[in-house]
Amino acid sequence: MSTASTMIDHIHALATLDTPTIANAMETLQIADRRFTGPQIRPMTGASGPVVGIAVTAMMKEQWGGKFAHLEPWLKFLDEIERCPLPVIAVFHDESERAGRDAMIGEGMSRAMRAAGAAGVLCDGCIRDLAALREMSWAVWAGGCSADRGRIRFHRYQVPVEIAGMAVHPGDLIHADENGALIVPADRVQDILEAAAKVAANEAKMFAMFSDPGFQVAQLYAFYAGPLKAARGEF
Repeated sequence: MSTASTMIDHIHALATLDTPTIANAMETLQIADRRFTGPQIRPMTGASGPVVGIAVTAMMKEQWGGKFAHLEPWLKFLDEIERCPLPVIAVFHDESERAGRDAMIGEGMSRAMRAAGAAGVLCDGCIRDLAALREMSWAVWAGGCSADRGRIRFHRYQVPVEIAGMAVHPGDLIHADENGALIVPADRVQDILEAAAKVAANEAKMFAMFSDPGFQVAQLYAFYAGPLKAARGEF
């Protein structure tokens, strides 16, 4: 596994790439376990570019226990963010009976998480206080917005969750941008960065070809000569 300093370098390098490039790089490396979010969530507010960080996870549900039972696990969740030596993406799953109805995240929780060291939030429910979150430049991916938090409260932390079809475990490395989010295998980051550079170079050649006023489809046959031979069994 990478040291913290190496991982910081990897996180900075990953943040220069978009999620489709990383996904394509993982595909070329034949990484089978490719985890990514579906269309159920979207970027709501925040950063202009990719956000990369370590997952600190949580679940929320209807008020449970006494009136203030949710406070201690919430504070311990903030402890987890603060203790992490790397950038954090807070990940919230709505396990309430009316999932996707009540607002999970607002200005108060967002300010607390950012103060503790989080770079953004990924949640499969609703958020509120959009104007304040935009003013904070706080990166949030969510399913929508709702004016009222209803009865939903903080419940559990640092447990496996699933967000829009993407399984997330505490400590996973997440890359998120306007396209959605995906998990980057921490033990393959260097391989993925190298493969991503090749993907980008290949795409640049192809896009330059498309920009040529004299472009002909025959050029694509030449571009894909190797894969076409392999598909035909011509070695």
